Amino acid sequence: MPALLRSARFGPTTKEADNPMALEIFTDGGARGNPGPAAAGVVIRDEQGRSILEAGYYLGNATNNVAEYTAMLMALEAAVGFGADEIVLYADSELMVKQLTGEYQVKNAKLAELFEQAQRLLIRFDSWQVKHVRRAENKQADALVNKALDAKRNIVEFQLGDARPEDRPEPADAAGQSPTAAPARRTDPAQAPANTADTAGGEVIVKVVRAPIRGGCLAGMRQGQEFTFAETVPAGLCIYAAKAAIDTVLAMRHAAAEDETPDPVRVRCGKPGCGAEFEVRISSGQGGSQQAHLF
Repeated sequence: MPALLRSARFGPTTKEADNPMALEIFTDGGARGNPGPAAAGVVIRDEQGRSILEAGYYLGNATNNVAEYTAMLMALEAAVGFGADEIVLYADSELMVKQLTGEYQVKNAKLAELFEQAQRLLIRFDSWQVKHVRRAENKQADALVNKALDAKRNIVEFQLGDARPEDRPEPADAAGQSPTAAPARRTDPAQAPANTADTAGGEVIVKVVRAPIRGGCLAGMRQGQEFTFAETVPAGLCIYAAKAAIDTVLAMRHAAAEDETPDPVRVRCGKPGCGAEFEVRISSGQGGSQQAHLF
């Protein structure tokens, strides 16, 4: 497999699992016309390489990028349904992968909605990685996209468990809008807030649980220091730490807005030579602790 571009790894939670389920996911999406008829391809395998889902989903009219994101979201939802604890997701969309891993900003409003949905799904897993592959290494998912486009319907070649083909987005309209109905556990894009900070509820606390090495942080952060995210980034937080924590903060604020209380997450500052780690939690939340390393 190609080298990892960037990953978020969540370590053991307080919820002990004797046999964590790890899944390998390949996704692809494409549109003929951009926007035009679009489809999503999803392939999910277990640790032994056995397929548990191989499907192409016809989406109606959408852009290439919306199709890529929709394929990824459908795969994540299926993985949640299968009870996965750890996932590695492969996609040949460099844009989507680099947006998910923080190398690129998400500037398109529609993709920003889908990106936020992805962050909310990813925090459900104890461990996740997103990797970029060349199209030649994603042939099966690509073939499923084309099969669904040719047939103009869903093509489910193999399916196990909770990933139901009827739980798919309705076809998008001729204007290329994203789907108006979505699978279980996914927020309808048409109802998703355009601006996370405007609608998300609850404050999120970022606490320094491991101090930076001496001389490693010009912001002078100290162990035990807490920063509260509400409508703005708090003063005194290192810009590298803010970059590492912000996606998790946004995902938690969305969860709080829907009366969900995800477990606290630990993130590591991305500045080389710093070594600081932070716990990210909803201010009123309870729960175990996950650990995330963001490089």
